[in-house]
Amino acid sequence: MMRHAATILETLLLLLVQPAFAASWRYAGINDAREPQFFDSDSVEHPDADTVRVSVESVPTDRFSDYYSTNERQLVAFAERRTASGYVPIFLLSPLRHNLYASRDDFTSAVFRAVVMEAMANSGSITVAAKARIEIDCAHRRTRVIESAAFDEAGSETPGSRLDAPGPWKDASTGSNGERLQAVFCTPAP
Repeated sequence: MMRHAATILETLLLLLVQPAFAASWRYAGINDAREPQFFDSDSVEHPDADTVRVSVESVPTDRFSDYYSTNERQLVAFAERRTASGYVPIFLLSPLRHNLYASRDDFTSAVFRAVVMEAMANSGSITVAAKARIEIDCAHRRTRVIESAAFDEAGSETPGSRLDAPGPWKDASTGSNGERLQAVFCTPAP
């Protein structure tokens, strides 16, 4: 009877935290500042066939630590259910990532870690380091920041960090943030 009550309590706890994990931030690799970055799947726009606009945010790894240690059980349970359903973050399916993993187990571990990071990014409890609106020119393999802002650990915008006008175009060079975003949003050339 006590075990049954514990199972019911655990299920109710998972239902309470589940909505926090239902937002639209999806893992998009590690950015040029070596921070996990996420894109808002609800923000993706295609103004024309070769252009994509998307909102991204980055979170310093150390900001995940406290949240993970406090919510590890729920996060692991969520990731187990999500991966058991066949979910794989689109970034890990991109051609850029295709041959990176030596074994199926390495890939499975990467998927699990990315799903846990997505859950934490969507929790609403972790402050981001930066948010930006990015424009991707798939035809010319380049990106630019349309607008952006940086944030301190308390979540306040860092004075002088806001960019409200589009910045210059940058080539999506090998290993760059632009290349990682293009791998997700641009169809590779034949």
